[in-house]
Amino acid sequence: MVHEKSVFDIAILAVWTTWKYGIKRSASLMLPSVASSFCFLWLVADRSTENLSPLESIKLLRSSLTFLFRESLNVWGIVLAGGVLWVIFAVCAWYFFKTKANYSVRGFITIIIMTFLCFAPLLVAHDTIRMVGIIWLPTYLLIREIDLKAALESVRFRQWALGACFLQLLLPPLLLYLGGAAPLNCYSRYLILHFLRPEKDLPGIPTSHSGLRPAVGPFGLYALNRPDISDAIVCWPPQPIRFKVYHSASNPDRL
Repeated sequence: MVHEKSVFDIAILAVWTTWKYGIKRSASLMLPSVASSFCFLWLVADRSTENLSPLESIKLLRSSLTFLFRESLNVWGIVLAGGVLWVIFAVCAWYFFKTKANYSVRGFITIIIMTFLCFAPLLVAHDTIRMVGIIWLPTYLLIREIDLKAALESVRFRQWALGACFLQLLLPPLLLYLGGAAPLNCYSRYLILHFLRPEKDLPGIPTSHSGLRPAVGPFGLYALNRPDISDAIVCWPPQPIRFKVYHSASNPDRL
């Protein structure tokens, strides 16, 4: 299955295998995946199950930077997408650059390109958290390459790991789309209802293909109206169902 993210996953793997094995062997390893992805995209170029087709996404790349800064970039979405994983990635990247890459330009370029590719899906998609979530892949590749225990001890991770885990626990599970946050559980619904302004109270600006969206900028958030998601959340304790009582004129004792 080819998805917006899977294309960039393949690109990250291509960058990594090029550093690890060289251009020729990387090409032999990645060519089947790249060729099959392009063939699939060609076959379904004008089809889509939801939102944009592959051709429409490619056309969107013409105005990619405008789309990024006006519609898809959201700082809070990026933070929530990785959470503490951003910290672990930074620690692993630095330790890899210092030990395995020996401060080489090639190792530095590999890290920079993989980092940029984590943000590249935002050039064609609105849902920030789901797109930037591919940060797990370069983090996993770096962890396999280095001595993770030594890397974490080099920054005294054990001393602040409990605080980092607690902060990760506090991050609410959300769908973040066009700068709006929709809850995925009771905890996130409570936070959204009490701290974010509703979508209907904010002025709208036109988007590329999604009508109007509230003008909040890359640092703002609003409560996204997605009843298809929020209405399916059942919190505990469940709210009691209140039935209206109707009295019949002929039989006043009947409910």
